[in-house]
Amino acid sequence: MGDELHEMLAYRYKIYSYFLIPIGVLLLVFYLRGIKPEFLNIPVFAFASTYLENRFLSLVQTNAIDEIGFTFLVSGLYLLIMTQEKNETFILNELRIKAFLFALKLTFLLWLVSYLLFYGYIIFPISMLAFLFFILVYYVYLRINIR
Repeated sequence: MGDELHEMLAYRYKIYSYFLIPIGVLLLVFYLRGIKPEFLNIPVFAFASTYLENRFLSLVQTNAIDEIGFTFLVSGLYLLIMTQEKNETFILNELRIKAFLFALKLTFLLWLVSYLLFYGYIIFPISMLAFLFFILVYYVYLRINIR
């Protein structure tokens, strides 16, 4: 087996997460408050679009603020958790596995309880938030155990 440290991104990329995450959150807050700048109304190719009508494999007009915000947020989270620590050691890999398993178990529990308590279409946004919950739990667990 190769050197597992090479699977992580270099520490120098972590700094970008500190910019991408807040910008992504800010753009998503704008979107949720109905602030949608006109210049972001653009045509995009969509495999599927289900707004006013169902369309497949077509060009659709959309305001891209939420897609840009989510892309920034997820990219920033990826850089935050997938970059090496400043003082990287092999012991951190064991902590990462423990954090992953803990976050996975907790997320499954959250999703199962949510599925039993929420009915209808509301389960879809809850399921999307479960992904962010997983990342948050993973990161917090790892930070607590690194110290």
